[in-house]
Amino acid sequence: MSGGYIKLHRQIRENWIWQDAEYLRAWVDLLFMAEWRDRDLQDGTVERGSLLTSTRELAERWGWSQNRVIRFLHNLERCTMLTQKRFTQRCTSKTLLTIVNYSDFQDAPCETNAQTNAHMNAHANAHNNTKKKRNQEINNNSAHARVRKNSFHNFEQRDTDLDAFIIQEQRKGG
Repeated sequence: MSGGYIKLHRQIRENWIWQDAEYLRAWVDLLFMAEWRDRDLQDGTVERGSLLTSTRELAERWGWSQNRVIRFLHNLERCTMLTQKRFTQRCTSKTLLTIVNYSDFQDAPCETNAQTNAHMNAHANAHNNTKKKRNQEINNNSAHARVRKNSFHNFEQRDTDLDAFIIQEQRKGG
């Protein structure tokens, strides 16, 4: 199937697979190749989150050696990212790969465009409210500074006036 989409959780950035672009590409390709719903075949059913393939097919698809594909799949299995079940069918060796927790990630509730827009708007509003609050605090601090400055200026003026008054009184008396 060439259409549709998959969900990719952000925590993949914490996984070893993120460190190598070829491994990441191969992992995402496996997610794309996995059945998004159960599929009936002549000899059985390939369940959702699984794919029927061979190491030879994957090697050709990814431009890797078969040994590299085998090591890669073994590492994925060791890290409980997938399981492998090998069997021979009509003189052909196939591997059933099953993505562990496929449904947990792919069945997670999907936001509609309206929900996504509402979420984005709520985030933007929260951000704008934070900016407004911060600007108000800055303005309030500036206003307080102006009041303090004006009060100090008034005090200086009164002090100067008081000094002038004292000098004037001394002159009168003296």
